[in-house]
Amino acid sequence: MTTIDQKFEILKEDIPEFNTRDELLGILDKRLGKTFNRQLFDELWTNMAQGGQPKEEFIKVLIKAEEILKGKILDERILIEEQYKHFREAELKLDTLSRTEQQNEFKIMSGSQVCVIIVEARNLTLSGQKQCQPYVLIQVDKNERQTKLAQPDNSVFRFDQEKFYFPILTGKEDIRFTLYDYDKYTQNVVIARLDLNLTNNLYGIKEQTLKDIWLDLFQPNQNKNGAQLHVQIQWIHSKVKYLRDELAQEHKILQQNEQNLIYLEEDLRAIYDPFPKWKNLNNHGYKPKPVQVQPNYILPNQQLQAQQPLNNKLHIKYQTKPFNDPILNDNSEFDLLKLCHYLLFVLTLMICFEKAQFLDLVIMMDFYILYFWGGFDENKIKTIGMLYGLSIKLDLAWFFMIGKNWIFPDSVDIKTFVFELSVQRFVAILTIISLIAKIVIIIFCFRISKFISEKTNPNQTSTQKTILQVDAQSNAKSQVYLYQGKPVQIY
Repeated sequence: MTTIDQKFEILKEDIPEFNTRDELLGILDKRLGKTFNRQLFDELWTNMAQGGQPKEEFIKVLIKAEEILKGKILDERILIEEQYKHFREAELKLDTLSRTEQQNEFKIMSGSQVCVIIVEARNLTLSGQKQCQPYVLIQVDKNERQTKLAQPDNSVFRFDQEKFYFPILTGKEDIRFTLYDYDKYTQNVVIARLDLNLTNNLYGIKEQTLKDIWLDLFQPNQNKNGAQLHVQIQWIHSKVKYLRDELAQEHKILQQNEQNLIYLEEDLRAIYDPFPKWKNLNNHGYKPKPVQVQPNYILPNQQLQAQQPLNNKLHIKYQTKPFNDPILNDNSEFDLLKLCHYLLFVLTLMICFEKAQFLDLVIMMDFYILYFWGGFDENKIKTIGMLYGLSIKLDLAWFFMIGKNWIFPDSVDIKTFVFELSVQRFVAILTIISLIAKIVIIIFCFRISKFISEKTNPNQTSTQKTILQVDAQSNAKSQVYLYQGKPVQIY
Protein backbone atom coordinates (compact mmCIF):
# COMPACT_ATOMS: atom_id res chain seq x y z
CA MET A 1 0.00 0.00 0.00
CA THR A 2 1.33 3.42 -0.92
CA THR A 3 1.95 5.57 2.13
CA ILE A 4 1.58 9.32 2.46
CA ASP A 5 5.35 9.63 3.01
CA GLN A 6 6.02 7.86 -0.31
CA LYS A 7 3.65 10.18 -2.11
CA PHE A 8 5.24 13.19 -0.46
CA GLU A 9 8.75 12.15 -1.52
CA ILE A 10 7.69 11.42 -5.10
CA LEU A 11 5.98 14.81 -5.44
CA LYS A 12 8.89 16.57 -3.77
CA GLU A 13 11.25 15.16 -6.40
CA ASP A 14 8.81 15.86 -9.23
CA ILE A 15 7.94 19.50 -8.40
CA PRO A 16 10.66 22.17 -8.78
CA GLU A 17 11.03 24.98 -6.29
CA PHE A 18 8.76 28.03 -6.62
CA ASN A 19 7.90 31.08 -4.57
CA THR A 20 4.91 32.73 -6.19
CA ARG A 21 1.50 31.72 -7.46
CA ASP A 22 2.39 32.57 -11.07
CA GLU A 23 5.54 30.44 -10.96
CA LEU A 24 3.57 27.39 -9.80
CA LEU A 25 0.90 28.00 -12.42
CA GLY A 26 3.57 28.19 -15.12
CA ILE A 27 5.06 24.89 -13.95
CA LEU A 28 1.68 23.14 -14.10
CA ASP A 29 0.87 24.54 -17.57
CA LYS A 30 4.27 23.47 -18.90
CA ARG A 31 4.03 19.95 -17.50
CA LEU A 32 0.48 19.49 -18.71
CA GLY A 33 1.15 20.90 -22.17
CA LYS A 34 -2.00 23.01 -21.95
CA THR A 35 -3.76 25.36 -19.58
CA PHE A 36 -4.28 23.87 -16.13
CA ASN A 37 -7.81 24.17 -14.74
CA ARG A 38 -7.77 27.69 -13.26
CA GLN A 39 -10.75 27.19 -10.97
CA LEU A 40 -9.24 24.02 -9.50
CA PHE A 41 -5.87 25.73 -9.13
CA ASP A 42 -7.42 28.68 -7.28
CA GLU A 43 -9.03 26.31 -4.80
CA LEU A 44 -5.81 24.39 -4.26
CA TRP A 45 -3.81 27.59 -3.79
CA THR A 46 -6.36 29.10 -1.41
CA ASN A 47 -6.18 26.05 0.89
CA MET A 48 -2.40 26.21 1.25
CA ALA A 49 -1.28 27.15 4.73
CA GLN A 50 0.37 30.58 4.94
CA GLY A 51 3.88 31.09 6.31
CA GLY A 52 5.35 27.68 5.40
CA GLN A 53 7.43 26.49 2.48
CA PRO A 54 5.23 26.93 -0.65
CA LYS A 55 6.37 23.67 -2.24
CA GLU A 56 5.72 21.54 0.86
CA GLU A 57 2.38 23.19 1.55
CA PHE A 58 1.26 22.63 -2.05
CA ILE A 59 2.20 18.93 -1.83
CA LYS A 60 0.16 18.57 1.37
CA VAL A 61 -2.83 20.17 -0.30
CA LEU A 62 -2.51 17.83 -3.32
CA ILE A 63 -2.41 14.72 -1.14
CA LYS A 64 -5.37 15.92 0.94
CA ALA A 65 -7.35 16.71 -2.24
CA GLU A 66 -6.60 13.24 -3.61
CA GLU A 67 -7.80 11.54 -0.42
CA ILE A 68 -11.05 13.52 -0.28
CA LEU A 69 -11.79 13.06 -3.99
CA LYS A 70 -11.17 9.32 -3.85
CA GLY A 71 -13.45 8.93 -0.86
CA LYS A 72 -16.24 10.89 -2.54
CA ILE A 73 -15.80 8.95 -5.80
CA LEU A 74 -16.02 5.61 -3.99
CA ASP A 75 -19.14 6.69 -2.10
CA GLU A 76 -20.74 7.98 -5.30
CA ARG A 77 -20.04 4.73 -7.17
CA ILE A 78 -21.53 2.62 -4.39
CA LEU A 79 -24.58 4.89 -4.33
CA ILE A 80 -25.05 4.60 -8.10
CA GLU A 81 -24.67 0.82 -7.96
CA GLU A 82 -27.34 0.60 -5.27
CA GLN A 83 -29.62 2.93 -7.24
CA TYR A 84 -29.32 0.74 -10.36
CA LYS A 85 -30.12 -2.34 -8.30
CA HIS A 86 -33.19 -0.68 -6.79
CA PHE A 87 -34.21 0.65 -10.21
CA ARG A 88 -34.11 -2.85 -11.71
CA GLU A 89 -36.18 -4.27 -8.84
CA ALA A 90 -38.74 -1.48 -9.28
CA GLU A 91 -38.97 -2.20 -13.01
CA LEU A 92 -39.68 -5.87 -12.33
CA LYS A 93 -42.33 -4.89 -9.80
CA LEU A 94 -43.86 -2.50 -12.33
CA ASP A 95 -43.94 -5.27 -14.94
CA THR A 96 -45.82 -7.53 -12.51
CA LEU A 97 -48.27 -4.79 -11.54
CA SER A 98 -48.96 -3.96 -15.19
CA ARG A 99 -50.23 -7.51 -15.68
CA THR A 100 -52.15 -7.89 -12.42
CA GLU A 101 -53.71 -4.49 -11.66
CA GLN A 102 -57.46 -4.39 -12.33
CA GLN A 103 -59.61 -1.29 -12.74
CA ASN A 104 -63.33 -0.81 -12.26
CA GLU A 105 -65.74 1.00 -14.56
CA PHE A 106 -64.59 4.34 -13.12
CA LYS A 107 -60.95 3.69 -14.15
CA ILE A 108 -59.98 3.29 -10.49
CA MET A 109 -57.92 0.30 -9.40
CA SER A 110 -59.57 -2.31 -7.25
CA GLY A 111 -58.81 -1.73 -3.57
CA SER A 112 -58.00 1.97 -4.04
CA GLN A 113 -57.68 3.88 -0.76
CA VAL A 114 -57.12 7.44 0.37
CA CYS A 115 -54.89 8.10 3.37
CA VAL A 116 -55.73 11.09 5.58
CA ILE A 117 -53.55 12.49 8.36
CA ILE A 118 -54.70 15.31 10.66
CA VAL A 119 -51.67 17.38 11.73
CA GLU A 120 -52.95 20.46 13.55
CA ALA A 121 -55.66 23.12 13.78
CA ARG A 122 -55.28 26.86 14.33
CA ASN A 123 -57.35 29.89 15.25
CA LEU A 124 -60.26 27.94 16.65
CA THR A 125 -62.75 30.23 18.39
CA LEU A 126 -65.55 29.43 20.82
CA SER A 127 -68.19 31.62 22.41
CA GLY A 128 -67.36 32.54 26.00
CA GLN A 129 -64.12 31.76 27.83
CA LYS A 130 -64.39 28.00 27.58
CA GLN A 131 -61.16 26.18 26.80
CA CYS A 132 -61.39 24.28 23.52
CA GLN A 133 -60.76 20.50 23.40
CA PRO A 134 -61.07 19.74 19.67
CA TYR A 135 -61.14 16.50 17.78
CA VAL A 136 -61.86 15.80 14.08
CA LEU A 137 -64.44 13.47 12.57
CA ILE A 138 -63.48 12.35 9.05
CA GLN A 139 -66.16 10.97 6.74
CA VAL A 140 -65.79 9.45 3.27
CA ASP A 141 -69.06 8.12 1.89
CA LYS A 142 -70.47 5.91 4.66
CA ASN A 143 -67.13 5.40 6.40
CA GLU A 144 -66.06 7.63 9.24
CA ARG A 145 -63.10 7.80 11.63
CA GLN A 146 -62.36 10.02 14.60
CA THR A 147 -59.11 11.45 15.94
CA LYS A 148 -58.06 11.69 19.54
CA LEU A 149 -58.30 14.98 21.42
CA ALA A 150 -55.73 17.51 20.25
CA GLN A 151 -52.99 18.81 22.53
CA PRO A 152 -53.18 22.62 22.93
CA ASP A 153 -50.11 24.78 22.31
CA ASN A 154 -51.19 28.44 22.61
CA SER A 155 -53.53 28.95 19.63
CA VAL A 156 -52.32 25.75 17.92
CA PHE A 157 -53.91 22.35 18.56
CA ARG A 158 -51.70 19.43 17.57
CA PHE A 159 -53.04 15.95 16.78
CA ASP A 160 -51.31 12.56 16.95
CA GLN A 161 -50.95 12.42 13.14
CA GLU A 162 -52.59 9.02 12.99
CA LYS A 163 -53.17 7.60 9.50
CA PHE A 164 -56.77 6.93 8.48
CA TYR A 165 -57.56 4.88 5.35
CA PHE A 166 -60.84 5.04 3.43
CA PRO A 167 -61.87 2.90 0.41
CA ILE A 168 -62.49 4.78 -2.84
CA LEU A 169 -64.82 3.49 -5.57
CA THR A 170 -65.61 6.28 -8.06
CA GLY A 171 -62.85 8.82 -7.48
CA LYS A 172 -65.45 11.58 -6.99
CA GLU A 173 -66.01 11.11 -3.27
CA ASP A 174 -65.95 13.97 -0.76
CA ILE A 175 -63.78 13.96 2.34
CA ARG A 176 -65.74 15.73 5.08
CA PHE A 177 -63.80 17.22 7.98
CA THR A 178 -65.88 18.19 11.03
CA LEU A 179 -64.22 19.74 14.10
CA TYR A 180 -65.96 19.18 17.40
CA ASP A 181 -65.32 20.66 20.81
CA TYR A 182 -65.40 17.83 23.29
CA ASP A 183 -67.55 18.32 26.37
CA LYS A 184 -67.59 15.66 29.06
CA TYR A 185 -71.05 16.53 30.43
CA THR A 186 -73.00 18.04 27.52
CA GLN A 187 -73.32 17.45 23.80
CA ASN A 188 -70.19 18.07 21.73
CA VAL A 189 -70.31 21.33 19.79
CA VAL A 190 -69.48 21.65 16.09
CA ILE A 191 -66.71 24.23 15.69
CA ALA A 192 -66.23 24.13 11.91
CA ARG A 193 -66.48 21.83 8.93
CA LEU A 194 -65.34 21.51 5.34
CA ASP A 195 -65.95 19.18 2.36
CA LEU A 196 -62.99 18.39 0.09
CA ASN A 197 -63.62 16.56 -3.19
CA LEU A 198 -60.97 14.20 -4.55
CA THR A 199 -61.28 15.80 -8.00
CA ASN A 200 -60.29 19.22 -6.62
CA ASN A 201 -57.44 20.30 -8.91
CA LEU A 202 -56.38 23.08 -6.55
CA TYR A 203 -54.54 20.64 -4.31
CA GLY A 204 -53.51 18.06 -6.95
CA ILE A 205 -54.73 15.04 -4.99
CA LYS A 206 -54.95 12.94 -8.18
CA GLU A 207 -51.17 13.18 -8.61
CA GLN A 208 -50.90 10.37 -6.00
CA THR A 209 -48.09 12.04 -4.05
CA LEU A 210 -48.48 13.01 -0.40
CA LYS A 211 -50.05 16.48 -0.31
CA ASP A 212 -49.52 18.87 2.60
CA ILE A 213 -52.65 21.06 2.69
CA TRP A 214 -53.95 23.94 4.81
CA LEU A 215 -57.75 24.14 4.67
CA ASP A 216 -59.81 27.21 5.55
CA LEU A 217 -62.70 26.04 7.71
CA PHE A 218 -66.30 27.27 7.77
CA GLN A 219 -68.54 27.77 10.78
CA PRO A 220 -71.88 25.95 10.87
CA ASN A 221 -73.46 29.13 9.45
CA GLN A 222 -71.09 28.90 6.43
CA ASN A 223 -69.02 31.91 7.49
CA LYS A 224 -65.24 31.94 7.69
CA ASN A 225 -63.68 32.88 11.00
CA GLY A 226 -59.99 32.36 10.23
CA ALA A 227 -59.86 28.78 11.51
CA GLN A 228 -57.51 26.49 9.61
CA LEU A 229 -56.90 22.75 9.52
CA HIS A 230 -53.56 21.28 8.49
CA VAL A 231 -53.96 17.86 6.82
CA GLN A 232 -51.90 15.46 4.70
CA ILE A 233 -53.65 13.44 2.00
CA GLN A 234 -52.47 10.76 -0.40
CA TRP A 235 -54.76 8.90 -2.77
CA ILE A 236 -53.40 5.96 -4.77
CA HIS A 237 -55.80 5.28 -7.65
CA SER A 238 -53.30 3.36 -9.82
CA LYS A 239 -50.19 1.64 -8.45
CA VAL A 240 -48.85 1.27 -12.00
CA LYS A 241 -48.96 5.01 -12.65
CA TYR A 242 -47.62 5.75 -9.18
CA LEU A 243 -44.63 3.44 -9.69
CA ARG A 244 -43.96 4.87 -13.15
CA ASP A 245 -43.86 8.39 -11.72
CA GLU A 246 -41.54 7.22 -8.95
CA LEU A 247 -39.20 5.58 -11.48
CA ALA A 248 -39.11 8.76 -13.57
CA GLN A 249 -38.15 10.78 -10.50
CA GLU A 250 -35.50 8.26 -9.45
CA HIS A 251 -34.07 8.30 -12.96
CA LYS A 252 -33.55 12.07 -12.71
CA ILE A 253 -31.76 11.63 -9.39
CA LEU A 254 -29.64 8.84 -10.88
CA GLN A 255 -28.61 11.02 -13.82
CA GLN A 256 -27.61 13.79 -11.42
CA ASN A 257 -25.49 11.38 -9.37
CA GLU A 258 -23.79 10.11 -12.53
CA GLN A 259 -23.02 13.68 -13.53
CA ASN A 260 -21.59 14.38 -10.07
CA LEU A 261 -19.39 11.29 -10.40
CA ILE A 262 -18.07 12.51 -13.74
CA TYR A 263 -17.26 15.90 -12.18
CA LEU A 264 -15.31 14.20 -9.40
CA GLU A 265 -13.42 11.95 -11.82
CA GLU A 266 -12.52 14.95 -13.96
CA ASP A 267 -11.13 16.76 -10.90
CA LEU A 268 -9.07 13.74 -9.83
CA ARG A 269 -7.59 13.34 -13.31
CA ALA A 270 -6.84 17.07 -13.41
CA ILE A 271 -4.59 16.92 -10.33
CA TYR A 272 -2.92 13.69 -11.51
CA ASP A 273 -2.04 14.68 -15.09
CA PRO A 274 0.87 17.09 -14.37
CA PHE A 275 2.62 14.52 -12.16
CA PRO A 276 3.01 11.14 -13.97
CA LYS A 277 5.24 9.64 -11.25
CA TRP A 278 2.63 10.34 -8.60
CA LYS A 279 -0.05 9.01 -10.92
CA ASN A 280 1.84 5.75 -11.54
CA LEU A 281 2.48 5.37 -7.81
CA ASN A 282 -1.23 4.78 -7.33
CA ASN A 283 -1.11 1.55 -9.35
CA HIS A 284 -0.15 -0.42 -6.24
CA GLY A 285 -3.58 -0.83 -4.77
CA TYR A 286 -4.22 2.26 -2.65
CA LYS A 287 -7.88 2.16 -1.57
CA PRO A 288 -9.34 5.37 -0.13
CA LYS A 289 -11.46 5.43 2.99
CA PRO A 290 -15.12 6.37 2.39
CA VAL A 291 -15.93 9.93 3.41
CA GLN A 292 -18.57 9.93 6.15
CA VAL A 293 -19.47 13.62 5.88
CA GLN A 294 -18.92 15.04 2.44
CA PRO A 295 -18.10 18.78 2.25
CA ASN A 296 -19.72 21.01 -0.35
CA TYR A 297 -16.37 21.39 -2.08
CA ILE A 298 -13.31 19.23 -2.45
CA LEU A 299 -11.09 20.84 0.20
CA PRO A 300 -11.92 21.95 3.74
CA ASN A 301 -10.82 25.58 4.00
CA GLN A 302 -9.42 25.81 7.50
CA GLN A 303 -8.05 29.33 7.43
CA LEU A 304 -9.99 31.37 4.87
CA GLN A 305 -13.61 31.77 3.86
CA ALA A 306 -15.22 28.88 2.00
CA GLN A 307 -14.67 28.99 -1.72
CA GLN A 308 -17.28 28.28 -4.35
CA PRO A 309 -17.58 24.60 -5.35
CA LEU A 310 -16.01 23.47 -8.55
CA ASN A 311 -18.12 23.87 -11.65
CA ASN A 312 -16.16 22.21 -14.43
CA LYS A 313 -17.82 21.76 -17.76
CA LEU A 314 -19.04 18.25 -18.30
CA HIS A 315 -17.27 16.44 -21.12
CA ILE A 316 -18.90 13.12 -21.92
CA LYS A 317 -17.33 10.60 -24.27
CA TYR A 318 -19.93 8.03 -25.10
CA GLN A 319 -18.81 4.47 -24.93
CA THR A 320 -18.52 2.69 -28.24
CA LYS A 321 -18.61 -0.84 -26.87
CA PRO A 322 -21.90 -2.44 -25.77
CA PHE A 323 -23.45 -1.77 -22.41
CA ASN A 324 -21.84 -3.55 -19.47
CA ASP A 325 -24.51 -4.81 -17.07
CA PRO A 326 -23.26 -5.31 -13.47
CA ILE A 327 -25.56 -8.30 -12.90
CA LEU A 328 -24.86 -10.09 -16.19
CA ASN A 329 -21.12 -9.60 -15.64
CA ASP A 330 -21.36 -12.17 -12.86
CA ASN A 331 -22.68 -14.82 -15.27
CA SER A 332 -20.15 -16.59 -17.49
CA GLU A 333 -22.96 -18.13 -19.56
CA PHE A 334 -23.83 -14.67 -20.89
CA ASP A 335 -20.40 -14.55 -22.60
CA LEU A 336 -21.15 -17.93 -24.18
CA LEU A 337 -24.54 -16.61 -25.30
CA LYS A 338 -22.84 -13.67 -27.04
CA LEU A 339 -20.34 -16.05 -28.66
CA CYS A 340 -23.16 -18.24 -29.99
CA HIS A 341 -24.84 -15.15 -31.43
CA TYR A 342 -21.65 -14.17 -33.25
CA LEU A 343 -21.42 -17.70 -34.73
CA LEU A 344 -25.10 -17.67 -35.70
CA PHE A 345 -24.72 -14.25 -37.30
CA VAL A 346 -21.91 -15.53 -39.54
CA LEU A 347 -23.89 -18.65 -40.47
CA THR A 348 -26.99 -16.58 -41.24
CA LEU A 349 -25.06 -14.28 -43.59
CA MET A 350 -23.72 -17.32 -45.46
CA ILE A 351 -27.15 -19.00 -45.67
CA CYS A 352 -29.24 -15.98 -46.65
CA PHE A 353 -27.92 -15.97 -50.26
CA GLU A 354 -29.78 -19.23 -50.93
CA LYS A 355 -32.42 -19.35 -48.18
CA ALA A 356 -34.52 -16.62 -46.55
CA GLN A 357 -33.35 -15.92 -42.99
CA PHE A 358 -35.27 -12.74 -42.22
CA LEU A 359 -36.62 -13.94 -38.86
CA ASP A 360 -33.17 -14.84 -37.57
CA LEU A 361 -31.81 -11.44 -38.63
CA VAL A 362 -34.66 -9.65 -36.83
CA ILE A 363 -34.12 -11.68 -33.64
CA MET A 364 -30.38 -11.00 -33.67
CA MET A 365 -31.02 -7.31 -34.29
CA ASP A 366 -33.32 -7.25 -31.24
CA PHE A 367 -30.68 -9.02 -29.17
CA TYR A 368 -27.93 -6.55 -30.05
CA ILE A 369 -30.20 -3.53 -29.51
CA LEU A 370 -31.10 -4.75 -26.03
CA TYR A 371 -27.45 -5.63 -25.39
CA PHE A 372 -26.22 -2.20 -26.45
CA TRP A 373 -28.76 -0.25 -24.41
CA GLY A 374 -28.63 -2.46 -21.32
CA GLY A 375 -32.30 -3.38 -21.61
CA PHE A 376 -32.10 -7.04 -20.65
CA ASP A 377 -34.33 -8.48 -17.96
CA GLU A 378 -35.60 -11.99 -17.28
CA ASN A 379 -38.67 -11.63 -19.53
CA LYS A 380 -36.85 -10.14 -22.53
CA ILE A 381 -34.13 -12.78 -22.54
CA LYS A 382 -36.79 -15.47 -22.22
CA THR A 383 -38.66 -13.91 -25.18
CA ILE A 384 -35.48 -14.07 -27.29
CA GLY A 385 -35.28 -17.79 -26.56
CA MET A 386 -38.95 -18.33 -27.49
CA LEU A 387 -38.45 -16.51 -30.82
CA TYR A 388 -35.51 -18.76 -31.60
CA GLY A 389 -37.78 -21.72 -30.85
CA LEU A 390 -40.17 -20.44 -33.53
CA SER A 391 -37.24 -20.07 -35.92
CA ILE A 392 -36.24 -23.70 -35.28
CA LYS A 393 -39.75 -24.88 -36.18
CA LEU A 394 -39.60 -22.99 -39.48
CA ASP A 395 -36.13 -24.37 -40.26
CA LEU A 396 -37.26 -27.94 -39.55
CA ALA A 397 -40.27 -27.50 -41.83
CA TRP A 398 -37.97 -26.15 -44.56
CA PHE A 399 -35.49 -28.99 -44.09
CA PHE A 400 -38.05 -31.80 -44.45
CA MET A 401 -39.72 -30.12 -47.43
CA ILE A 402 -36.68 -28.81 -49.32
CA GLY A 403 -33.38 -29.15 -47.46
CA LYS A 404 -33.14 -32.95 -47.40
CA ASN A 405 -33.45 -33.01 -51.19
CA TRP A 406 -30.53 -30.60 -51.37
CA ILE A 407 -28.34 -32.99 -49.38
CA PHE A 408 -29.63 -36.26 -50.89
CA PRO A 409 -31.15 -35.39 -54.29
CA ASP A 410 -33.35 -38.18 -55.77
CA SER A 411 -32.47 -37.26 -59.31
CA VAL A 412 -30.30 -34.65 -60.90
CA ASP A 413 -31.78 -32.33 -63.51
CA ILE A 414 -29.51 -32.17 -66.51
CA LYS A 415 -29.86 -28.39 -66.46
CA THR A 416 -28.68 -28.19 -62.86
CA PHE A 417 -25.00 -27.40 -62.62
CA VAL A 418 -22.71 -29.36 -60.35
CA PHE A 419 -21.62 -26.08 -58.67
CA GLU A 420 -25.21 -25.22 -57.82
CA LEU A 421 -25.74 -28.66 -56.29
CA SER A 422 -22.64 -28.17 -54.15
CA VAL A 423 -23.85 -24.76 -52.96
CA GLN A 424 -27.29 -26.14 -52.06
CA ARG A 425 -25.77 -29.01 -50.12
CA PHE A 426 -23.42 -26.60 -48.33
CA VAL A 427 -26.34 -24.31 -47.35
CA ALA A 428 -28.36 -27.27 -46.05
CA ILE A 429 -25.44 -28.39 -43.88
CA LEU A 430 -24.98 -24.83 -42.56
CA THR A 431 -28.69 -24.78 -41.71
CA ILE A 432 -28.27 -27.91 -39.59
CA ILE A 433 -25.32 -26.27 -37.78
CA SER A 434 -27.38 -23.13 -37.18
CA LEU A 435 -30.16 -25.32 -35.74
CA ILE A 436 -27.71 -26.68 -33.18
CA ALA A 437 -26.50 -23.15 -32.36
CA LYS A 438 -30.10 -21.99 -31.83
CA ILE A 439 -30.82 -24.87 -29.47
CA VAL A 440 -27.74 -23.92 -27.42
CA ILE A 441 -28.87 -20.26 -27.42
CA ILE A 442 -32.34 -21.23 -26.18
CA ILE A 443 -30.83 -23.21 -23.29
CA PHE A 444 -28.59 -20.28 -22.33
CA CYS A 445 -31.49 -17.79 -22.60
CA PHE A 446 -33.66 -19.69 -20.15
CA ARG A 447 -30.78 -20.35 -17.75
CA ILE A 448 -29.76 -16.66 -17.75
CA SER A 449 -33.40 -15.61 -17.31
CA LYS A 450 -33.59 -17.77 -14.20
CA PHE A 451 -30.27 -16.32 -13.00
CA ILE A 452 -31.54 -12.71 -13.33
CA SER A 453 -34.79 -13.61 -11.59
CA GLU A 454 -32.88 -15.04 -8.63
CA LYS A 455 -30.61 -11.99 -8.47
CA THR A 456 -33.27 -9.29 -8.71
CA ASN A 457 -36.49 -10.72 -7.27
CA PRO A 458 -36.71 -9.69 -3.60
CA ASN A 459 -39.33 -12.35 -2.90
CA GLN A 460 -36.93 -15.17 -3.59
CA THR A 461 -33.93 -16.26 -1.56
CA SER A 462 -31.89 -13.29 -0.46
CA THR A 463 -28.71 -12.72 -2.40
CA GLN A 464 -25.53 -11.26 -1.07
CA LYS A 465 -25.41 -7.52 -1.43
CA THR A 466 -23.15 -6.58 -4.32
CA ILE A 467 -20.90 -3.69 -3.45
CA LEU A 468 -18.79 -2.21 -6.18
CA GLN A 469 -15.18 -2.71 -5.11
CA VAL A 470 -13.30 -0.15 -7.13
CA ASP A 471 -9.92 1.45 -6.62
CA ALA A 472 -10.85 5.11 -7.16
CA GLN A 473 -7.84 6.14 -9.20
CA SER A 474 -7.32 7.62 -12.60
CA ASN A 475 -6.59 4.26 -14.18
CA ALA A 476 -8.85 2.19 -11.92
CA LYS A 477 -11.25 -0.42 -13.17
CA SER A 478 -13.97 1.28 -15.18
CA GLN A 479 -17.72 0.82 -14.87
CA VAL A 480 -20.30 1.66 -17.52
CA TYR A 481 -23.57 3.39 -16.65
CA LEU A 482 -26.45 4.91 -18.57
CA TYR A 483 -26.42 8.70 -18.93
CA GLN A 484 -29.39 10.31 -20.75
CA GLY A 485 -30.19 7.01 -22.45
CA LYS A 486 -26.61 6.35 -23.60
CA PRO A 487 -23.85 4.26 -21.98
CA VAL A 488 -20.99 6.22 -20.45
CA GLN A 489 -17.75 4.77 -19.13
CA ILE A 490 -16.71 5.95 -15.67
CA TYR A 491 -13.04 5.41 -14.86
